[in-house]
Amino acid sequence: MSGPESVGDDVGGQPLTVLVVGATGSVGRHVVAESLGRGHPTRALVRGHGAGAGLPVGAELVVGD
Repeated sequence: MSGPESVGDDVGGQPLTVLVVGATGSVGRHVVAESLGRGHPTRALVRGHGAGAGLPVGAELVVGD
């Protein structure tokens, strides 16, 4: 039996693309880092390009409000 950390990690052998809303918040930053660490393409919703400066390298910034 798989543990909860492996549930939904991929579909058909392909990693899921993850969108993190609130990516610049105290919890969101950790979610982005964990998602990238598991090998998922990760999109981070930010309010402006400068807001994502502290996010891990590899996160795709998506500007929105």
